Amino acid sequence: MENKPRIRLNSRQRDILLYFLETDSYGTLGDLAERLNVSVRTLQRELSELEPVIEQWGLKFDKKAGLGLKLAGDRAIRDEMLSVLEQDSTHKTYTPEERQFMIKQLLLSSKDPVKLYYLSSKLCVTESTISYDLNRIEPWLGKSGIRLVRKPGLGVYIEGNEKQIRAAIADLLYEKVPHDQLLELLHAQASNRTEKLERSIRDRLLHFIEPQWLFKIEQVIQDLERKWGYDMADSAYVGFVVHLALAVQRFKNNEEITIEHDIFEKLKTTSEYALATELAAALSSKLELSIPESEIGYITMHLLGARSKNVFSTEFSHSRINEYVSQMISVMERELKLNLENDLALTDNLVTHLTSAVQRIELGMTIRNPLLEHVKQQYSDIFEATRKASKVLERQIGAPVPDEEIGYLAMHFGTAILRKRETVFERRRVLLVCSSGIGASRLLSAQLEKKLPQLHVVDTISLFQLEEWLRTHSPVDLVISTMSIHQTEASGSVAIAVVNPFLTDDDIAYLENKLNVLPTKGRPYSEEQTDIEEAVEQVEGFGKALASLLNKITVFENVSPSNKQELIQLVLTLVEEHYEVIDAATLRRDLERREELGPVLLEEEKAAMLHCRSEGIGEMCICVLKLNQDVNWTVNGAYVPVRTVLTMMGPVRAPKEYFELISEISVALIDEEFTEVLINGTPAEIQESIRLVLKKGYLKLAGEVLR
Repeated sequence: MENKPRIRLNSRQRDILLYFLETDSYGTLGDLAERLNVSVRTLQRELSELEPVIEQWGLKFDKKAGLGLKLAGDRAIRDEMLSVLEQDSTHKTYTPEERQFMIKQLLLSSKDPVKLYYLSSKLCVTESTISYDLNRIEPWLGKSGIRLVRKPGLGVYIEGNEKQIRAAIADLLYEKVPHDQLLELLHAQASNRTEKLERSIRDRLLHFIEPQWLFKIEQVIQDLERKWGYDMADSAYVGFVVHLALAVQRFKNNEEITIEHDIFEKLKTTSEYALATELAAALSSKLELSIPESEIGYITMHLLGARSKNVFSTEFSHSRINEYVSQMISVMERELKLNLENDLALTDNLVTHLTSAVQRIELGMTIRNPLLEHVKQQYSDIFEATRKASKVLERQIGAPVPDEEIGYLAMHFGTAILRKRETVFERRRVLLVCSSGIGASRLLSAQLEKKLPQLHVVDTISLFQLEEWLRTHSPVDLVISTMSIHQTEASGSVAIAVVNPFLTDDDIAYLENKLNVLPTKGRPYSEEQTDIEEAVEQVEGFGKALASLLNKITVFENVSPSNKQELIQLVLTLVEEHYEVIDAATLRRDLERREELGPVLLEEEKAAMLHCRSEGIGEMCICVLKLNQDVNWTVNGAYVPVRTVLTMMGPVRAPKEYFELISEISVALIDEEFTEVLINGTPAEIQESIRLVLKKGYLKLAGEVLR
């Protein structure tokens, strides 16, 4: 192709086109948007503007239902276009957000003042535009305690201590590469997927972190974690690896690493300091660099925070913490007009949290609270009351309480307040069981909430989890299942009720009779206590599940099986074409076994649900089949016609949050509006309706965790 047109793209379009030029794989819009760190809507807009550009080069986007899209065309032309893009950056344009992001990055990584002329030339805008950008950046830097300095003739630079600069760099990094993607990058190494992941997010690591450093640092931490017996939560683990990688970059740039003398002397008295010294020595050897003693102090801080341990117990006595808690509860009672002083669970939770929090505040240690904005927006009254109660701490310890800590305290108070506002009466603890843990039990749970409010569903599990659950959890009053359960030693002492997935009037009467003959406990009802750190991780898990499941929905039209067995085979064939199937025979076996335990049917709507967990599938799958003619779904010898089939499957070892969220689709089957779309809607309408169910399900499940 001769006289190829010059490529004029903004920076985002250039990044998107580079991605497609470098990969030969299909990808859904959702997956690509996540990889490229843009919204699906933004990606669609940019792709529409890229199409005429690539067409001029004889290329096009190849779109395939269920798989997504990829760039198609002659390999030589693609390579030439890639070379041109990599060499020609003269026509890059930036949005204000992109400019401000790059200026933040430059200021945080530069030791010398930067002239406005240099910034305007680099970003292709006027110096007055750069001044506007600096005005927008200044408050952001101020949140970390960093001062932006502008001196005519000299340039612009920042002033802040080591801790403040590191905190700002970390915030900038997490803006560009979310926590879950960093976790994916770290955990991908074991499954030999690092090359693709590393390529996809390398640019977004902002040149603050070299991906290979992450892997080497992770190896050192994992080795010593096993040796020491540490068990860090995912959030603490990623934060620790990122901290060390940022520190390594600063060593290599010959930045001076400083720490306050008094804090450093306190840290040296802890047992974690010796561990930090050992870790620093291992890192020095692995990375072939010298780690200064001051950095060992920062490593010690992270070890203390990751373990949530009482650091200076001699200085922070139990009686003093109890006094702080008592005063804070009094403020909350006054602000919210509630009596909380007799809530022993609240007192215990606050004492446990403050024992570590007071020490973090005293040491100036920073923490991340990914649910902070959620708490501020959804529980604004509780958050503001907690802010006032936190003034008690500020007066006592002489240091400000950061919003992140206030957010965690508000979650503790919120748990108690929401519990206080509920009607107190004896409710029966119920465990729900189905064969797969995907559909029937969650469907049942939604109906029970409406029809039998005296039940408290403590958990929803699959059949294969039952024995272990009963051995390791507090006793329940009743197990409700959608299939027969064989009595064993573990389940023999628990009352069991078997009902239909769609509760009938007879089922309700049967359950009420079961409840009436249960022995009276003589105890008030109380919710399970919420562990705040676990709640944060669980809500993050629901977020990952939502992001993944939104892109796992497929609708197949004009499917023409002659009977149920042929339909199941067609389901498996279609799933194998569009999803990751590891072993089709195993998947078929598990799907048929689940169906043998009892079908889930909407007889009037001619709809059925197929679902299972299986070792035979490697990813979550949600698909709807629209049949051309009725298929017989024989139940107890009777003919039951089916015209629409909802199929949901997932790997046995997928995180529980994925199954809880996908189960919201089965819950929606009792909603007439949802089933109407499922039966009569277009493929696009069905997909959008399922996505809406998942989004609402996320909000509901996340809210339940935070109660």
